[in-house]
Amino acid sequence: MDMLNVDIRLSRAGFDLQMACDIPLTGITALVGRSASGKSSLLRAIAGLDPCEGTIRFRGQDWQDGRRQKVIARKRRIGFVFQDIRLFDHMSVRENITYAQRWGHGETMAGLAMQEILDILDLVPLMDRPATVLSGGERQRVALARALAARPELLLLDEPLTGLDPQQKDRLIPRMQKVLAQTGCPALFVSHDKGEVARLADRSFQVNAGRISGPVDALPWLKGYVRKNAEGQERTISQQPQAGADPAVVFRLLPEHILLTMNDPGQHNADFSAPVRIAGENAQNTRLVFADGQEISVSREVMNGVTVGAGSTIWLTAGRVAIG
Repeated sequence: MDMLNVDIRLSRAGFDLQMACDIPLTGITALVGRSASGKSSLLRAIAGLDPCEGTIRFRGQDWQDGRRQKVIARKRRIGFVFQDIRLFDHMSVRENITYAQRWGHGETMAGLAMQEILDILDLVPLMDRPATVLSGGERQRVALARALAARPELLLLDEPLTGLDPQQKDRLIPRMQKVLAQTGCPALFVSHDKGEVARLADRSFQVNAGRISGPVDALPWLKGYVRKNAEGQERTISQQPQAGADPAVVFRLLPEHILLTMNDPGQHNADFSAPVRIAGENAQNTRLVFADGQEISVSREVMNGVTVGAGSTIWLTAGRVAIG
């Protein structure tokens, strides 16, 4: 598998960053942590925008060696969507995107033409509008299209959903997922919102006080039915439709939200709880199957304390879920 290998150090007044990680160059990888934990600094170092020392290696090519940049920023074929959405406000949407295309040398991404990217992001009706009249969600979509227009080999997204209301996020996230999946461009996505990460990322690294740990693989999307508890207050998810249940929804779990027990946990305030059958296991993962046939794979760390073998039924409870 292609990897981004990072082992870097940089110091600023009152802040010391020292991070080492190996990031798979497939899908969307999230960097999660509080504000000022070092997430954006890591992105900028990877992009070559901020000086650091150590090593950065992309698909076996040395970008950074010690204090020397062996590949300078403009030659790293990186697309960067900044948190403050740096569009050229004196240009139209079309001009913003066309300007970036000159760096792509007329190539397409994994056979996906630029017109298809515009269609997925629903930008065709906006092409002749000035950038100054766009809404926040529209600016985000233009920034993403402009970054992809340069045909990057890696996309860096620095809190791209900040400032958007829930409805704008609900419209933008599926488009981001689709266009990144179809272009095949790996992405690093910075966020402090675990709900965003649960919906977008294939894996996540935790960043805290200039240090990094991970990765943690996100579990796949599941299907269920939203219902209320007996008091009508807490939202929970059932795998079987019940009287008064909302239509089927999709939801996602992260391992840190999961509790596995040998017996029915009974009354609780968790978002989700269901029996699962242990279908098989290996040295790293255990396969769990729900009553409706949906299947997930969890790490042995998540299974800690549960020692029953294949064919046994246990209970999976998630204190929090992200609904798609």
